[in-house]
Amino acid sequence: MAAVYSAAALALILLLVAPLTAYLPIAAMAGILLLVAYNLVDFHHISTIIKTSKPEAGIMLATLLSTLFVELEFAIYVGVILSLLIYLSRTSHPSFYYTCTGSGESKRHFVNLQKKALPECPQLKILRIDGSFFLELSITLLKCWMIPQSKIRNRPYPDCWRWY
Repeated sequence: MAAVYSAAALALILLLVAPLTAYLPIAAMAGILLLVAYNLVDFHHISTIIKTSKPEAGIMLATLLSTLFVELEFAIYVGVILSLLIYLSRTSHPSFYYTCTGSGESKRHFVNLQKKALPECPQLKILRIDGSFFLELSITLLKCWMIPQSKIRNRPYPDCWRWY
């Protein structure tokens, strides 16, 4: 209900104040437009993106430059397509690692075997996949699991997972 009251108040203000804007100097309206445009830029988030993620900073820079040199619609396409490519690249290479339950603790939880050396259960292997699980990844996993056990014995990961 608050949105309805706000919309009604805004419409009333526009009807009453709109005729008075004819007396505003063009330079004052230009200053207001520049102030509004400056406030639209979120410098804190831009600096956070630059500090934390180089691919995202590259996408932001490419989108900024394309808005300056080509049409706006094409610049938006450039930003969206680059962002999609980075997302697909990131999700197609998830991290894999074996886990086991932590022993000697009151609450048992799964522990990454790369970070903490614990004895494994010989009958059960638990593989954790951090990332999206979709069809292409399942095909990769099936190929890796079809490798004979003699080739992967005494190794933390099969040969085909080396690039992850």
